[in-house]
Amino acid sequence: MRFIFIRFIKSPKKFLKLISLSLASLTVCAALFSCGSNPAERKKGDGDAVMTVGEYTVPRDLYNYFVSGYRRQYLGGGKTENEEDERLLGEKIESDAEKSLSMIYAVFSLAADYGISSDSDEIKDAAESEKEAYIAESFNGDTDAFYKELSENYMTVDVFDSLMLHRSLQNALYEKLIESGEIDSDKDSVLEKLKSAEAVRVKHVLIKYDSSLFSYHDILSPSAPAKTAALEKAKEVVKKAKEGEDFDSLISEYGEDVMMFSNPDGYYIVRGNQETDFENACFSLGIGEISEPILTSEGASVIKRLEIEDEYLENNLDSIVTSYTEGRFNILVEEKAATLTVEKIAD
Repeated sequence: MRFIFIRFIKSPKKFLKLISLSLASLTVCAALFSCGSNPAERKKGDGDAVMTVGEYTVPRDLYNYFVSGYRRQYLGGGKTENEEDERLLGEKIESDAEKSLSMIYAVFSLAADYGISSDSDEIKDAAESEKEAYIAESFNGDTDAFYKELSENYMTVDVFDSLMLHRSLQNALYEKLIESGEIDSDKDSVLEKLKSAEAVRVKHVLIKYDSSLFSYHDILSPSAPAKTAALEKAKEVVKKAKEGEDFDSLISEYGEDVMMFSNPDGYYIVRGNQETDFENACFSLGIGEISEPILTSEGASVIKRLEIEDEYLENNLDSIVTSYTEGRFNILVEEKAATLTVEKIAD
């Protein structure tokens, strides 16, 4: 699982990458005002503790938000077909929710390690500024519409408050790690790292899952119809590539990643920004080698590693250094999350 890294410097809606569940269809923020009816107000019991992540207590409404979000993502408006499927899917949803919450609270914990408190005026003021901007820009200051939107996305105002605070803390932590040198952001230094071993250049053929076949079964089993169909087509690509067919031609014939069609240089991958299996496959290949099919959240990918072009790195250094530093941030948060103990609290 990867972390959502959202950096608010110039663009408050920049998403570098997604964890399995995006934080609903809304940008993470919260209400400032209390006028009008509020369908997103906490109900009795919403604030009760249901689990702990490290030293942090998770309230019921925040936990339910992630659980309901994953359920909607995996099932849509449908239902499971039998009790065993329901049990297995429930376990998967609970596990994914716990991983997402571990990533949330890893930011709080890592920030505390660097002396950044979520209770500081600076962090609270940053969160408040984002809230004001969001309500003004997205709802023209109409708090009733804002509350309605929250409610429709299974969120309480307190959940939005918590996630907005997390995001402001995340931004402050990122800047602190840069300033302290914990994350190397020096362009010359990063360039040398990228030229040596910390970047790879790849192209890939993505076979997307057929939405007409995809269902919750594909979440539970790698042999479910949509995954099987994508894998079979990806195996065709591997066979043709290893028989010598031009990889660019295979991208044109089979590929469903639209960015590849307008990106003849391929992708320059650094650690921390891609789905873990895809990233590991990219770094495991030698120059010119072609991978076996790799399953991702989108489909089955066949990857070819290419030679790094120093001129490309130098000409695109600013954006690549940003990807490098954000990737390093994501890795540090993941490492912190792995140290946090998750415990359920009995009802």
